[in-house]
Amino acid sequence: MSGMKRRRAAERPAEGSAGGRSAFVRLAPCKQCSEPIPAGAKLCRHCHSHQDWRRHLNISSTVLALLVALVSVLSAGVPVLVSALGSPASRLSLSNAVVSNETLFLVATNTGERPAAIQGGFLESRFFEAELVLRSPADAFVAPGARQVGLFPRVQMTVAETREKSAAMLRAMNRNGSSPTGTATVFVQQSDGSITEVRVPVSLMALQILLDDHLVRCARSAAPPTLENGCASFEAARQENDRLNNAIAAANSVSPNRTGR
Repeated sequence: MSGMKRRRAAERPAEGSAGGRSAFVRLAPCKQCSEPIPAGAKLCRHCHSHQDWRRHLNISSTVLALLVALVSVLSAGVPVLVSALGSPASRLSLSNAVVSNETLFLVATNTGERPAAIQGGFLESRFFEAELVLRSPADAFVAPGARQVGLFPRVQMTVAETREKSAAMLRAMNRNGSSPTGTATVFVQQSDGSITEVRVPVSLMALQILLDDHLVRCARSAAPPTLENGCASFEAARQENDRLNNAIAAANSVSPNRTGR
């Protein structure tokens, strides 16, 4: 509509004025179709569109249906896209240490999305120490979820030493109960290659059961006490370790001389 026509429309008299006289009503163009409507009107009588903020919400049913379909597709596709672009990893934790048949059992819980690996560790207490090795190769890998893994403590003590330590632990239990006095430290390799140390408290009662199982096995064994079966003394194990280290050092010191010749 031209400017002249709009000015004439703005001066158009309103019909049905009081006293039979014509009253001029100020008109304004519709914000949607530009047809003249009374200034301040909420709704256009020509295109029936709102004149306030609601005019921006004038969405057809076709457009609304397309928007609903788009939201549905995004709701289903976003989780898949995030999973594809993300870097899922393992999150392995250990807990609930119990002892049975000379084996330390731990509950391994992997809350991640990839498997993790257990590499062994060591057991420490004020009564004795022991290396922890996997009881079975199947316990090395922990898939997402929870399962029990077994670790064998390589206790290096003779029968006499085991009896002495076991009696000392029984006396401590009578005084202090079965409060945790030991710690199992296990090396865990996560799926990203990082290696962490997971520490699990071990109760005094569990340590005492472990020594009793070790004592029974070594006392009933027909084989002589050796470092391999763990029935030799810790001092013998230390001496054997020193002997091997000295032999390796001697071999390394001789190798350069042979190379120089």
